[in-house]
Amino acid sequence: MALVPSHWGQGLASDAVKAVAEHARSQGSTYALLAPVAAPNARAHALMQRCGFEELGRIAGPIHHRVVYELAL
Repeated sequence: MALVPSHWGQGLASDAVKAVAEHARSQGSTYALLAPVAAPNARAHALMQRCGFEELGRIAGPIHHRVVYELAL
């Protein structure tokens, strides 16, 4: 997900992540959500933590390694 800079800081990404998690919970067949985040993206890391995701591990990325977050449902 990406937002144009004029929409940054308005809570839109948090709302979107929370809506996806709630939808997944309501389906009853999804056990976790995974979210890879580029290592230098501090704002995305903060978003994952605010939404209750926990760091699962790290993987190689095309430019930067990725931190993989998990939200257990």
